[in-house]
Amino acid sequence: MESDKINLDSDVSDYVGFSVRNPRFPDTVITLRQLLAHRSSIADGDAYGDSYHCGDPAQSLRDFLSDYLRDAAKEEHFHIWEPGTNPPAGGPRAYSNVAYGLIGLAIEAVSGLSYEEYYKTRIFVPLGMADTGFTLSNIALEKHAVPYTVLPEDFDPQRIRGKFLELSRYTPEQRQVVPGQPWPFCLYSFATPPDGLMRTSIADFARFLTMWSAMGTKTEGSISLLRRETMAMALSDEHFGRKLAWSERTASVGSGRGLPGGAIIYHNGGDPGIGTMAGFRPETGDGFLFAFNRGYDDDFADPLTEVLLQALSD
Repeated sequence: MESDKINLDSDVSDYVGFSVRNPRFPDTVITLRQLLAHRSSIADGDAYGDSYHCGDPAQSLRDFLSDYLRDAAKEEHFHIWEPGTNPPAGGPRAYSNVAYGLIGLAIEAVSGLSYEEYYKTRIFVPLGMADTGFTLSNIALEKHAVPYTVLPEDFDPQRIRGKFLELSRYTPEQRQVVPGQPWPFCLYSFATPPDGLMRTSIADFARFLTMWSAMGTKTEGSISLLRRETMAMALSDEHFGRKLAWSERTASVGSGRGLPGGAIIYHNGGDPGIGTMAGFRPETGDGFLFAFNRGYDDDFADPLTEVLLQALSD
């Protein structure tokens, strides 16, 4: 968008080279703004979950998405509500990982680069994010944390099967299954890496978050990745009443208490053995982030968030 090569309200089909339509609403275009705001009606169907496996993606981003989105018979790949509208209350969540993979494919089509090369040249290198990449061949494996889950006390060892077994670092024959103890996963991937497969360090991600809290520039002000007006637009609520790619939190998830120092703009996320959260306040330029090598859990992430916000407010 900064180089005027992309329009948020254009039909994403025009960029990726194949038709992207909800089969229930074949005449309604799906736009990049909808994708960014989780209002595209694209759902994370079973094929998305089934794509998780150890190692790097087995299929190209284009091949997976073209198969996934062009198969109109697969209605579970789309929600029942019309693209560009707010979904009905109480229905399935509108959040779509597949939609963000489609954004990555649009970036490839417009830039002529792979999503990983584009992010490297336009974001990672300018921000000094030397320990960041997507594919395992582009990171230092010796620095990669092992993702874990903690098995419940009543865990039945026979339940290590199917996808759980496929993502396990060891088989039950190689490592004893002990209920109540950590169980390690492999370094895995899924079909749409742009939606959340960036592997990074806390120091590197802090550089990225600092760019957002500084409204587009590095702390020292020497690099401007996005115009301030672009940042302000993204963080406004003009996109179906939402921000682009971010959420806003005003209270604790667990207690409902107001957050120390006021509302934050944030995003959290999790996968097997992975939990992360990043938050910032553009008015003050401060923020925080954390990551842990077990699945995201509000029971310990939310108190940690409050402690960090209190530290920023003191």
